[in-house]
Amino acid sequence: MSEEVIVGGRYRHFKGKDYEVICVGRDTEDPKREFVVYRALYDSPEFGEGQIWVRELSDFCGFKEKDGKRIKRFELVEEGMVRVKVKKLVEGARVPTYAHEGDAGMDLYSVEELVIPAVERRVVKTGISMEIPEGYVALFWDKSGLAAKKGITVMGGVIDSHYRGEFMIILFNSSKEDFEIREGDKIAQVLIQKVERAEIEEVEELGETLRGEGRFGSTGGSNID
Repeated sequence: MSEEVIVGGRYRHFKGKDYEVICVGRDTEDPKREFVVYRALYDSPEFGEGQIWVRELSDFCGFKEKDGKRIKRFELVEEGMVRVKVKKLVEGARVPTYAHEGDAGMDLYSVEELVIPAVERRVVKTGISMEIPEGYVALFWDKSGLAAKKGITVMGGVIDSHYRGEFMIILFNSSKEDFEIREGDKIAQVLIQKVERAEIEEVEELGETLRGEGRFGSTGGSNID
C-alpha cells in the first residue's frame, strides 16, 4: 500500500467534515488500484446519516489546490474509534450524545417522568440498550451539575459488554428536597472504557511497599484523628 490508512480511524476532510474509514482494498481486475471505503460522521440533509463513500487511495491521501496552496484532502485526527451500537426500545428514547468535542462521557436521558423523594433512590429508565464491544465496559457516572446543585448521585453503574438489556440508572437523592425528573432530562453520563481481565494468583506473602498496611488517613494533611 503506497500510504497507510488506518481502518477505523477518524479522518477530517479539508472542508471540515469528519469521516470514519471502514476498509481499504484493491481492485480485483487491477490490483494496482487501491480504494478507501469510508462513512460520514455527520447527518447530511442530502444523503442522510452515515453516507458511505468510495475513493481511490491516491485521491484520499492526495492534495487539492486551493487559493494557490496544496491542501491535504484527508488528515487523520483519531486513530480508531470504539463503535457502540444503540437500540431505542421505546418511542421518545434519545441516543446518548457528547455535549462537547473532547468530552469523556456521553449524556444519558430519562425516558420517563418521576419524582425521587428526599434521601431516597429510584431506578430511572433510559429507553435504550447498547452493544458494548468485547474488552470494553460502560460506566455510569454523576452529572456534576446535578450532584453539586441538587445532590443527585449515581449508584452502581458497571455494565458488561455482554449485557443487552435496557440501561437503567440508579439515582440517589441526597438532598432534603424531592427532585423531579422530566422526560428527556439528562440524568447521568456513560463512559466507554477499555478493561483488562486479571489473572488471580493466591500467595502466602505480598510485595512490600513504603505505605505497607497504612489505612484511612495514613498520609495525613486532613482534619482526621
